[in-house]
Amino acid sequence: MFPLMQLKKAIDHIVNLLRENLSENLTYHSVDHTVGVIDRALEIARAEGLPESELTILLLGAAYHDSGFLETYENHEEKSCDLASRFLPEFGFDETQIERVSELIMETKIPHNPKSKLAEILCDADMAYIGGKRYQKISQTLFEELRHYLKDIDSDVWIEKQIVFLENQQFWTEYARGKYQSNKNLVLKRLKQKLMQAG
Repeated sequence: MFPLMQLKKAIDHIVNLLRENLSENLTYHSVDHTVGVIDRALEIARAEGLPESELTILLLGAAYHDSGFLETYENHEEKSCDLASRFLPEFGFDETQIERVSELIMETKIPHNPKSKLAEILCDADMAYIGGKRYQKISQTLFEELRHYLKDIDSDVWIEKQIVFLENQQFWTEYARGKYQSNKNLVLKRLKQKLMQAG
């Protein structure tokens, strides 16, 4: 296990950068999203019995996974890896650790297809809002963000996109399936009803 003080400093560093520098147009990919993913990743990891020795890589992956939005909207994962490579050596992380963090970040690229337990946990942490009680409010922030960056999306198209996304999305860990799947199913049912009413 890497010294907790250095891990905390590395996480605090990127979270502070996000808080101070992210565009206000990133209404979904905000610092609150990143902090939430860190918290949920830790929660899922504990529930799934992830060894303490693996927590460092997981939490760094969670902290840095969307940091690329500081510099770009498209293909932000690659930029997130660049930032991890730039900053993490300052906190004593070695090349092997940084490579693992970068691999984990790239596993969050949608559509998710995690190849490791760490990636399963991080992907579930990233998507937990789908099965949470605040789905409607959080998805609205994503809609607003997409309208700013992609322009060509209206409310009906957004409902259709959500339905397709939710039908193809899955939770990977047993804990996330148990905690989030039933509410996700309810959200999907409501969206389909809304689409039928709109039509």
